Amino acid sequence: MLLFRSALLIGAAVATLQAPSEDICSLCECKANLLDCSKKTISKLPSFGNETDAIAVTFAHCSFNNVRQLPKLAVRNLSFAFNDIVKLDDAAFMNLASLQSLDLSFNLLTADSLLPNVFRGRFAPDQYEPLRSLKELNLAHNQLHTLHPDAFVHLVNLEVLKLNGNPIKIITFGVITAISSLPFLKELDLSRTSIKAIPENLFHSPKYLEVLDLSFNSFTKPPVELETTHRLGQLSLNGNPIKRIRTFINLPYLKILHLSNMPELVSIEERSLSGMPFLEELYCSNNQKLVKIAKTALSAVHSEEEGETWPLLNVLELNNNSLQSIDRHLVARWDHLKVINLQNNPWMCDCENQWLVSTLTPIIEKTQPEMFTSFKCAKPVEMKNLQILELSHRNYQMRCLDLYNHTPEKDVKLLMVVSMVAIILAPVLMAVAIYYKRQQRARLRYNKLFSKASFLRYSQLKLIPDERI
Repeated sequence: MLLFRSALLIGAAVATLQAPSEDICSLCECKANLLDCSKKTISKLPSFGNETDAIAVTFAHCSFNNVRQLPKLAVRNLSFAFNDIVKLDDAAFMNLASLQSLDLSFNLLTADSLLPNVFRGRFAPDQYEPLRSLKELNLAHNQLHTLHPDAFVHLVNLEVLKLNGNPIKIITFGVITAISSLPFLKELDLSRTSIKAIPENLFHSPKYLEVLDLSFNSFTKPPVELETTHRLGQLSLNGNPIKRIRTFINLPYLKILHLSNMPELVSIEERSLSGMPFLEELYCSNNQKLVKIAKTALSAVHSEEEGETWPLLNVLELNNNSLQSIDRHLVARWDHLKVINLQNNPWMCDCENQWLVSTLTPIIEKTQPEMFTSFKCAKPVEMKNLQILELSHRNYQMRCLDLYNHTPEKDVKLLMVVSMVAIILAPVLMAVAIYYKRQQRARLRYNKLFSKASFLRYSQLKLIPDERI
């Protein structure tokens, strides 16, 4: 009997070993070069079959809380986004020799989850193979307050690192060291991390950093530490509570600058952007308090011989601000711009802005007629909502402000007040004048009568003889 039971168990084991594993395509969606397991009730890695040739594999929106070591796959793009991952096994991605992009965003990873061995490659008796092919790592929206100093030591060729949406707040020594260990880093995203200061040497080691996103943080002024970057070409300061941009920062390689959605921005001061001589694209939109951009904000004066110089802009977006006017000398070559967006500003249509009608509008109309939908006058009151394009077609010459900078609508109000006062006071003044004139006539009549009576009395006194004589 015991022998029979043993035979049954052995037979069952053999049958289990020989039974084919469940086809992964019955669980996930297999497309050309894509294995899509997203939004499936999977908490562990399934068995991979012939689908190992898939270039992209995604386990987004599943139920993973731990990523174990993956088998040998030819995958290039791998995603575990939108899970509950708190742990990554050592050498979890060691067998993915072709892996170029790894997405671990929207999980529960902490600094303790990203220990150095997580990203190590294969070890051999005579050589060590790091994850040489990995170029992009997305760690956005996790629970990272800091990083292990050696977290990325095995990612020798990493070019893109996304840390946005993590509660970093203060850039610690661990973060500085981890970022500094990436010699070929080109793009760094630190947006929405609640940071308000940049350590002095953070950008000294990544000499190839080209794109930096510091959007929606707590900076109250542009960080001068950006000058330690070596070839920064694109910078975003969107959404920071900067009130005035007045700090000169020397960024000689910068081509693209984002200064939009800044809730406190009031002005961009003189020469504040003049340290960006090769700037090509300036995006400064949706700043509801922005009322002033100085005419010398972009231009620089290096010497008397060279005179004033401007960057040769291709794109200028100033829409949805509170600008009433803009100086024609802000940009040297308006006709060189490929994109000009000045819509949804409360433009003052007076003679100081006449150049918008006469000079700039014909330039915009040639290449971007769609940019006139909301390019309108807001003041003075008699020109409110008039299309600036229409004024240009009519060759309209706009009115100048008076000596005291009174706007026409104020003149109208003043005239109405004066008129009402005049209407009210006119009868009163007339009555006073009549009364005064009557009083004068009465006084003259009384004076005449009094003089005549005095004369008669005096005459009578002369005619009566003195009784004492």
